[in-house]
Amino acid sequence: AAVGEGSRLTLSGTDEVPPTVGLTVYEDDRDRRLFVDVNNTDLDLETDQITPSPPLRFTVRLPEFLRGTALKASTLSPDGAVGAQATREGEEGLLVELPPVHLYACVVIEVAAG
Repeated sequence: AAVGEGSRLTLSGTDEVPPTVGLTVYEDDRDRRLFVDVNNTDLDLETDQITPSPPLRFTVRLPEFLRGTALKASTLSPDGAVGAQATREGEEGLLVELPPVHLYACVVIEVAAG
């Protein structure tokens, strides 16, 4: 599991994230958003080739301001469209599933409009 500043933000259930993938969590409480940066570092130095990650699955602990609200998850990536699926796990958790990531993806979790 990975823990953010002050142990407020936590990732768990990371068994389906290989050691060649880095996960970093950022909280934007002013705009009520949470970001999870996904960095693939599976680089073969001899061939200068990057192997895409396998499909990824992890759970992020939601900050107080995102609990009890309808949420949406979107993904930003220089690789093009990388769709994130997000499913609530109780009051505090959100299960995030991503298809293979080539270089980098940012999962943005925020309050759903409407």
